[in-house]
Amino acid sequence: MRLRSNTNKPAHGRQPLGPTSGNPLRRRQAFDPAGQFLNPEHQSKRRRTMDKGKQLEEPVAVPEKRGRGRPKKSTQETVELSYNKYTHLQPAGESSKSRSSQSKPPSPRKAGRPIDQLKADAAITMHDLGQFVPSVKRLDMRAALLRGNVPKAVTSLYDTVTDVPMGFIPKALKADYLANFLTPKKTRKAPRDEEYFTGTTSPFPQQSIARLKVSIDQIKKDADETYDLKAHERQWGLVVGAFLFECKVAYPDLAALNVENCTVEPGLFRPKLPSGENFLQDDSEGGKSEDTTAQVFSKIVDYSMALRLPLDEQELIDEVYNTLRPGERSLNQSLSYITNCPLFADIELKKEQAPRDPEVQLALWEAAASLKRRHHGWDSSLPMPGITVNGHIWNFYIFFEHAEKRLTMIGPVRIGDTSTLNGTWQVLYHLFNLCKWGLDSYRPWFTREVIGWARKRTGKDNPISSEETADPRTPRRDT
Repeated sequence: MRLRSNTNKPAHGRQPLGPTSGNPLRRRQAFDPAGQFLNPEHQSKRRRTMDKGKQLEEPVAVPEKRGRGRPKKSTQETVELSYNKYTHLQPAGESSKSRSSQSKPPSPRKAGRPIDQLKADAAITMHDLGQFVPSVKRLDMRAALLRGNVPKAVTSLYDTVTDVPMGFIPKALKADYLANFLTPKKTRKAPRDEEYFTGTTSPFPQQSIARLKVSIDQIKKDADETYDLKAHERQWGLVVGAFLFECKVAYPDLAALNVENCTVEPGLFRPKLPSGENFLQDDSEGGKSEDTTAQVFSKIVDYSMALRLPLDEQELIDEVYNTLRPGERSLNQSLSYITNCPLFADIELKKEQAPRDPEVQLALWEAAASLKRRHHGWDSSLPMPGITVNGHIWNFYIFFEHAEKRLTMIGPVRIGDTSTLNGTWQVLYHLFNLCKWGLDSYRPWFTREVIGWARKRTGKDNPISSEETADPRTPRRDT
């Protein structure tokens, strides 16, 4: 086979291959690193592609836009194109700015700062609450009794919670549960005999047993589904709300309130550090915010149980508000829509492994209630019960003031577990007993301390003027 001379015009319009292309020995030198043959035309295309990629890695100057629509005194912009072989593997929506921010080192202003200057609501612990005013210290009942100065009302409430039977399922439902659980394959176990109520007095009304069974079965089913889904804590609120609905039906003189958006107001009733300062929280730049206490004392607890006041007492409370400063016109530690609601029990719920400690939030709320009582001169010996719901687990706490501006927190005491049928009935059992305590113990205290105080301020129980009988510890009416 004869080789085509490079001096002749190539066939089909091709360009000459060069002075050495006619020699087959010289053409063998055009191999790529993988050992595959590349003719000079393919080789030149590859070189052009590599050179083009190198040019794209360098900054490209965008020419200045001319004509109408261009702002005056605009300068030429420089756009840096970061092309590389991994560009097509980057996740969608991720920019180079976000990638660079992830690897950014922490700000030097935040390094080495003392922990007492970084107090956010999620960082406050029970140990920190022991340093606030009023202080809150958690003890078990035995340690509190050894220390002494435990009011009788506290021990009575504690005995009501702890001195309970082992079983809580009403005996009247034993036949129904056996019929439901004895399936042909016996895949479901019926309640054991010790899980049925053996006490002398049941808080469940006999005429409502059948309806309560339907409600309890649905509550347990909802709790199991919420736990399996790892849902938000608001989904657990449906479980708590179902329990509170049964409380309202059984005790119509009581109310169940959603207080998750209620803030401790005014700042006079917010616990502070011994120096009188608020605990601080860092802002995004590492500095101290001016007053982050409002953030810490917002959305503290989720539900509260309260008394329903008759019309004559509502009118008396509205009249006594006219003798108080605006920040004092409330029966509790908040100025939101619950101002006319006497709260006697509070519930804070959290899903399991939540970042904020429900015990801390409950303690902050009760500490504010203690300051409210002290401010108006109401008796502070009556305990303040609270409940935390952490997933399936329900725990009970008792707060009381053993000294001025020093609170003791008794607990936790397990009062139920919605993962079991007996535990679900146990929660309702304790909630009904708590409602009964609200009517038998809290209601007389409220009538004596708050209604009696309101009558004195308005002159309802004395012919002399209200200015002469006003409580000296309470500020006079604004003029």
